[in-house]
Amino acid sequence: MMRHGLTVIFVVLLFLAGCDRKSAVEQKSSSDPVLATVGDSAVRQSQFDAMVDRLTPQARDKLSGQLKDTILKGLVRSRALAVVTQQQLGEAERLKIDAKVQLYKDELLAQAYVQKNIEPQPVTSEQVQKYYQAHKGEYTIPGKVSFEYLATTSKRLGDAELDQALKAFSSAKSEKDWKAYAAKLQKKKIPVEYQVTTMAPASIVKGLRSQVDKLKEGEVSDVIYGDVIYVVKVIKRDPEVVKPINQVSVEIRKKLAPQQLKQVLSQHIDQALQKVDVKYTK
Repeated sequence: MMRHGLTVIFVVLLFLAGCDRKSAVEQKSSSDPVLATVGDSAVRQSQFDAMVDRLTPQARDKLSGQLKDTILKGLVRSRALAVVTQQQLGEAERLKIDAKVQLYKDELLAQAYVQKNIEPQPVTSEQVQKYYQAHKGEYTIPGKVSFEYLATTSKRLGDAELDQALKAFSSAKSEKDWKAYAAKLQKKKIPVEYQVTTMAPASIVKGLRSQVDKLKEGEVSDVIYGDVIYVVKVIKRDPEVVKPINQVSVEIRKKLAPQQLKQVLSQHIDQALQKVDVKYTK
């Protein structure tokens, strides 16, 4: 962000270095007095004031002679670099900079127009209600899922152990109590473990979630092969919850306010276009 800001300042200084070439007499009689000159380029009071405006309110309240001197010297140093750069650039490079300056100027003028001519209109309750009804999915919290699974206890199993685990998993669909079933398997030294949990779908690890999402309550997955081998059964799915409008109205207002301003500004732009002569050359 700071890099962008410094780039903008430097581009503007290059523009000023190239465009501010009034004579010393003309500049002294101007309503915008000259504070310093760098070659043929003048550092003006308005530019100094613009830098002061960038200070925090606390710093502006304590603006001392020493700070003013520091700001002016900073402007002079930046202008000196801009003047030298201006001399080094070719015409194509200068045209690119001029284009950036014009775009930045247009943005500033647009901001000034909005501040001067457009009174922000509050988002109405009706607008909030309409948006809420049309976008309930944005404010819907998926219900939690309770599920259990049987998994092998190791990533590496011998052939005999693997056969035992696969047979056990194949029989799991007919077992109602998986915890008790796992205990029986463990007594037989079959390398399986049992887990049961309840969590939001978004919190389930990716591979496991893809399997859980497919299952309805009471359904058991096929044998799943991953880092370990496992089967999953969904026990219960809680219903999804839609946040009430009073919990999200502030969020909706923040979302709608810029859109509303954009619509009003578009109308003003249309009016401005009617007041000027526009010709497209291509």
